[in-house]
Amino acid sequence: MKFLKTIIIILIATTLFFSCKKQAGPGGLASIKGRVYGTDVTSSGTVRDSGYLGNQHVFISVAGDKYFFDDIKSSYDGSFEFKFLRKGSYDVWTYSNCDTCLWKQKLVLIPNVEISGRKETVDVGVVKIIF
Repeated sequence: MKFLKTIIIILIATTLFFSCKKQAGPGGLASIKGRVYGTDVTSSGTVRDSGYLGNQHVFISVAGDKYFFDDIKSSYDGSFEFKFLRKGSYDVWTYSNCDTCLWKQKLVLIPNVEISGRKETVDVGVVKIIF
């Protein structure tokens, strides 16, 4: 009888150990980084100015989720970094000005950014927007 109890305890402990898989989101050691590059364009299409853009809101969510769990502003050199993420897929986005859009903004989305390592840093590169 004691042997049977030991086996049952081991099975329950093993099941709990392997069933506790953490989902994508905050709480890990990985990060996602990039830079925002903006171009100032007139309504006729003439470029007035361009460069890396500071103070631009950048958002992150679990891939496919409608709601962000964190947002930051890009640094003076356009750089941004979301830290303390777990393994999984993420969507990163910001907004660009758009004269022909209903809300005068257009979504600039980098979908399905995959973090596969526990301490991995993924660089999404340059995110280009119009300001």
